[in-house]
Amino acid sequence: MHAWYIWFIIHGECQEIHKKLNDKEGIGNAYNNLGAIYDVQKKYDQALDFYTKSLEISKQLQDTISIAASLNNIASVKINLNRNKEA
Repeated sequence: MHAWYIWFIIHGECQEIHKKLNDKEGIGNAYNNLGAIYDVQKKYDQALDFYTKSLEISKQLQDTISIAASLNNIASVKINLNRNKEA
């Protein structure tokens, strides 16, 4: 079994636990980590989706450090998609 698959399963389970606990910060972190998994696999559309979800939660929490990290990750994916003007 590939290590990325195991990591994806673990973070997916963490996301579900955070949802049950209504832990928005944890959910945002899980989304960011899931985005990173897709990013490394060059599945940029899925990565962008999870990074955007993470950004939305970070904005709700007014977590400026996580907002900056999410925006950076989104810009990186858009560059990889040759959407430089959007980055």
